Amino acid sequence: SSAASDVYKRQTKGFLMLIQKTGTLSDKIIGYMYHILRVPYFFILLAFKVRKKDRVLGFYKGCLDFFFKK
Repeated sequence: SSAASDVYKRQTKGFLMLIQKTGTLSDKIIGYMYHILRVPYFFILLAFKVRKKDRVLGFYKGCLDFFFKK
């Protein structure tokens, strides 16, 4: 299940890198805010067992890597 988490991490980080490289300023504002707001939303869904743990952790790790470990 760690492999599944890594897949979601790579997808999230790749999407954020795509926004960073090709997006306009408005694309970046909307795209980054969308990902930042989705983190607590995913954890709420995880608490209610609506989302799978691998997907939530992978998304969270991808956001952390992109925003804090550049």
